[in-house]
Amino acid sequence: MANINKIKYFPDRFYIGLDGFDLTKLFKVSPDYTLSLQQAIFIHEYFHYLTNISTFQGVRSFHAAFCDMFKVVCRLFKREGLNAFPINSNTYPSCEYDVGYWKTLNGVFAEDQAMGKLSDEVEKSPNGNFTVTNITTELGELMTIEKDGELVSGKREFVRIDVDGLVYTNSFRLSLGAMDEFLSASVDEFIFEHSLADNKKILDIQPYYPYRAFDEILRYYGLHLASREKILIVYYAMHGKNPAVMLKSILDCIRSDGQDKFEANPCQYLKSRFEFYVDYDDLINQISQFIDKADSFGIKLATKFLSYFQDRIITAQGLLRKDPFFFVRPFLVDKLDKVARRQDFVLSFDRIRTCFPEPVILQNRNFAPLTQYNYSADLVVIGLAIYEIFESLGDNQVPKRTQNGKDKYDFPDGVANCDDVSTFGAPPLKAYWHRALNELGLYEALMKMLGHEV
Repeated sequence: MANINKIKYFPDRFYIGLDGFDLTKLFKVSPDYTLSLQQAIFIHEYFHYLTNISTFQGVRSFHAAFCDMFKVVCRLFKREGLNAFPINSNTYPSCEYDVGYWKTLNGVFAEDQAMGKLSDEVEKSPNGNFTVTNITTELGELMTIEKDGELVSGKREFVRIDVDGLVYTNSFRLSLGAMDEFLSASVDEFIFEHSLADNKKILDIQPYYPYRAFDEILRYYGLHLASREKILIVYYAMHGKNPAVMLKSILDCIRSDGQDKFEANPCQYLKSRFEFYVDYDDLINQISQFIDKADSFGIKLATKFLSYFQDRIITAQGLLRKDPFFFVRPFLVDKLDKVARRQDFVLSFDRIRTCFPEPVILQNRNFAPLTQYNYSADLVVIGLAIYEIFESLGDNQVPKRTQNGKDKYDFPDGVANCDDVSTFGAPPLKAYWHRALNELGLYEALMKMLGHEV
């Protein structure tokens, strides 16, 4: 039995939790091409992965979460050694910019945590939902980011949604994470609406926000759309420079032009009016420059992790330049015969999966690649260890495994207490945690701090 609470794609970490799934049957095709409930749920999560590697905002999030954080930690360590940590209490003048940038990045990453809090509030509200009363744009606080080694300042534009029906919240900002769920929830609707699967249980257990809130936003605009049109709208908006603002612009336009005009040819309507942004070569070049520089310093595992997913990002970008709707082609199948429709959907989806195999599955706290020659699992685990170190250095001088990480997974090496520095030994390093520390240049420094021989 699948545990719905442990089924989730983790953005920028590139793994999908699938507790309770029968992986031996996950990609088996039934004679009539009907999807099982587990296959339908997997498709929902898999589309989060595609968003991560194929949209400008998804790639930018990955670049900031890994490359920028990596550079900040290394610069702090270079300036003040281990005294630079914990970062949140670092007051060295030499570290002022990087500490500020660290906090800025963490503020951006916290947006989806706010989404989770809002979801909890909605579930506990008297009606279990809310009514949208107004949708507008607003500018955020002035923020400074690093681009090509230079500091760039500006204000982000947000979409603010005013609501009635909640106790504590009168408005919230539409986040990328919420829009990502709008897309996957619309995928769920399509699968059951078109009889591709025969069990609608997943639709009944999804929280109102964010999964069903898109319908309320559409009601505000006076629109009632089928699942295919919902998918196309959110998918196209997700490929904008600012997805939330793009979504608002699309809905404003449809309301102004009339729903019939949009429904006559949704793809052409979107292409003729809005920019499908795939020209983020500058961002990909920044990742390449980071890889080259890190590799020149002997940082090998982190660069392989980056290179693996950069290859997928570049492949996705090339396909989208030729066909902006490549990743939603399965939903554009239009045949009256149910079996033929299912067959076309399954084959079209399988084409995408062949080009972009899922990197790694987490099940019962253990990682396992689904394909025989998928070496990305090892790289993903190294990446996860590095991410945990980033998080830990905010409040610790000596990095410790985060409680969030320990609650979710065990490292495949089986090394107990891998973050206990007193157990550190001389190279060669085998434990994932030790190798991740070494990538950041921290392993040797921690050994010396405790008086161990290096």
